Amino acid sequence: MRLKSRKSKKGRIEIIPMIDVVFFLLVFSMLSALSMAELNRLQTDVPKAGSTGGGTVNRITVNDIKGKLFLTYETPYREGQLNIRTISEIQPLVAAEYKRNGDVAVLINVEDNASFAEGAAIVDQVKGSGAPLVIPAG
Repeated sequence: MRLKSRKSKKGRIEIIPMIDVVFFLLVFSMLSALSMAELNRLQTDVPKAGSTGGGTVNRITVNDIKGKLFLTYETPYREGQLNIRTISEIQPLVAAEYKRNGDVAVLINVEDNASFAEGAAIVDQVKGSGAPLVIPAG
């Protein structure tokens, strides 16, 4: 009598479940590493957003557009725009406003095609005025 020989089935490795397992291992290892890490950050004083009820924003904007300098006041004490002829006029004007209103934020807006020296000179003038917060824009 002859017995039928059975061919043994070879095992297959399915790739999709293996990808799922590796993905879950990666996600859990990243999450556990982030939860164990101490994130040392610098503390910064970010200006608060103005009220949406039409209240006055408390800031001064120094604009350098096409070589012309403007100082835009948006404070409780003063509103409007002032043309400036030279960069050296910025320091006394910002210092006077800071003396009157110690919570004022200064925003510096320099055109993209302006030189680095122009932007640095404006930042130096604002820092020399004693205003504690300088925000370089764009």
